[in-house]
Amino acid sequence: MNIRLEKTKVGNNPYAIIDLPDEDCELWKKSASFYKGDWIKALNYYPGIWSRVTPQYFTFIESILPKIVNHFNLEGSKIESLNSNYAIAQTPCEELSQLQKIPHYDGTKNNQLAIVHYLCGEEFGGTGLFSHRKTNLERINLETEENFNQTAKEEALQAKLNGYIDKDNEYYELIAYCKAKPSRLFIYPGNVLHSAIIPSQCKLNNEIAKGRLTITSFISFDNNIT
Repeated sequence: MNIRLEKTKVGNNPYAIIDLPDEDCELWKKSASFYKGDWIKALNYYPGIWSRVTPQYFTFIESILPKIVNHFNLEGSKIESLNSNYAIAQTPCEELSQLQKIPHYDGTKNNQLAIVHYLCGEEFGGTGLFSHRKTNLERINLETEENFNQTAKEEALQAKLNGYIDKDNEYYELIAYCKAKPSRLFIYPGNVLHSAIIPSQCKLNNEIAKGRLTITSFISFDNNIT
């Protein structure tokens, strides 16, 4: 498979970008369910709907991981859990909760990776990594989780935030940005503060062919690196 792989860091935080051939996007779009009953409201703060991937997608992710695990100090590790879902962001800006307007994290351990696989174009924005200004935190662990959650929640409830975060604001600094592109994978540690970057003028919908379609994966490995 012809791929372009970029490994980089922002501060001490590694991330990677993989660009696959164009036909990859069409393959996974065709594998998505067009039956509305297979799509459910996301169970976390994701502003949209989810659907299951096919078993073949897990095999695909497992084939990609050897190319990047060393960059995240996870070489020699075994996969403990792997969860992947199709996702379509569809919640209008005016319907977001306050907590959906700020960056979040997926876990507190360093042995977790998140992958966003874009099946849409740059008109739908991308994904950003952030630093929280008041606590100076970029990654959240067990020691910092309580303080961050309390501070971030207080700020979100008091602030007058408008829509999806798409740049720096008085509470968060955008430290890295990956632009959406069909067949692009963005890989980063799950405990890094991150958010979907969705332009205010973007017209969201729930169509597989024309919407902000991605596949999101969350992977835990069998060791907790420091």
